[in-house]
Amino acid sequence: MKSLVSKFSGHLFWDVEIEKINSDKHAPFLIERVLKKGNLEDLNLLSQIFETKKIVSIVKELKNLDPKSANFAHIYFDIPKNEMICYTKNPSQTKHWIY
Repeated sequence: MKSLVSKFSGHLFWDVEIEKINSDKHAPFLIERVLKKGNLEDLNLLSQIFETKKIVSIVKELKNLDPKSANFAHIYFDIPKNEMICYTKNPSQTKHWIY
């Protein structure tokens, strides 16, 4: 599976050594990066590495998905928003007031 991981777009993992990424051990990291910054080819490659069921279960647990990526995952994988932690949990940092 390491050979498949190395086929992702270079910009996704510029800050890590791609050859050290283990797809089983680092699944949440891979899935989050592809959802946030990947393209359609990266998404298709992700589907070759993981079963859709596993992707969905991991996406439901991701806490730091930005609204755009979360909404895409909600529509693409047909995940109810109330089952996604990024929608149901409040961020730990409170936002500053705008005066």
